[in-house]
Amino acid sequence: MKESFAISVIIPFYNSKKDILNCLNTIKNQNIKKKIEVIFIDDCSSDGTSGIIKKNFFLNYKIVTLEKNYGPSTARNKGLAESNGDYIFFLDVDDSMSIDTLKKLYDLAIKGDFDYVFCDKKRISNNINFRANIFAFNSNKEFSYDEITNEIKKRITDPDYTVGVAGCHGKLIKRSIIKNNNIFFEEKLSFLEDEIFIIDILGYSKK
Repeated sequence: MKESFAISVIIPFYNSKKDILNCLNTIKNQNIKKKIEVIFIDDCSSDGTSGIIKKNFFLNYKIVTLEKNYGPSTARNKGLAESNGDYIFFLDVDDSMSIDTLKKLYDLAIKGDFDYVFCDKKRISNNINFRANIFAFNSNKEFSYDEITNEIKKRITDPDYTVGVAGCHGKLIKRSIIKNNNIFFEEKLSFLEDEIFIIDILGYSKK
């Protein structure tokens, strides 16, 4: 019988030796009390990143190694196939999260029975947050099905509308939506594949 988890965190990586320790600390420092699993997808690295993970990680985790470098879409799909959590969260190996990110998103998802919960993001370079006091929405917001549809239309019709519901960053997704509707990343695409995946998810999200 498969072990159950509240969240599966999927982290693809390729030659990420310089970023992996910060990534590990970001996960280990999360204050969520629910059980999570962390699935690292090694996209055929050659710099020993996997060894650093094995040496420094202690939570429920697995490393899946691909036989050649396929790219992030294939890596994320492999992570989805390996996941057992009620919810999915994608994390890039060079990104960080606030200590309470997973807890806040999960608590909201459970309390409101949401299919999809997301937070805003910072964009930091050289210790400067280029999105300081800039938010996709002015306050916390609950989306109805029609509002979700309108958000998709905005993204499709306005190339400059790159915030909000689209993209994989900071998104907690109910895994049953992905599994029941056979949704995966389009592996033949090398551009906007994450947004197309999310739009597919939103098409089945009611709340």
